[in-house]
Amino acid sequence: MSNAKALADLQGMAKKLELLAELPETAAPLCADAIFARTALTIERGTTPYGEPWKLVQTGPRKGQKALVNSLRKVFVTFKGPVISIRVRGIEGRHNYGGVAGRVKRQIVPGKRGLPRAMSEAITAVLVAEFNRTMESDPA
Repeated sequence: MSNAKALADLQGMAKKLELLAELPETAAPLCADAIFARTALTIERGTTPYGEPWKLVQTGPRKGQKALVNSLRKVFVTFKGPVISIRVRGIEGRHNYGGVAGRVKRQIVPGKRGLPRAMSEAITAVLVAEFNRTMESDPA
């Protein structure tokens, strides 16, 4: 290998390493999508982010049925730079914290226990894919 080729390869690697510094910001939209998808699955299953089942509807014409079936429309996953936020609005947000009649908590957003394994794995998959894409790209 010639010195010129070795220098070019080294400069290319240095450029890729510079691009890796931007990985948190460039991957944030994809991570946000992965978090939203995991949250959708949680709601569809009627469970907390950690897999514990929610209580069924306790009163009214839907008594005994799965709760919060339309709550995904009240879930907002946003990002600014590398920071990702999850919010649940409306009565669905109150359910997330048990702030409804009967103090029934139907958690939608991960809490003090940290990210659930499935959500963490989804984020990791995005980050690994973005890392690989960056390292395999032509930095020129």
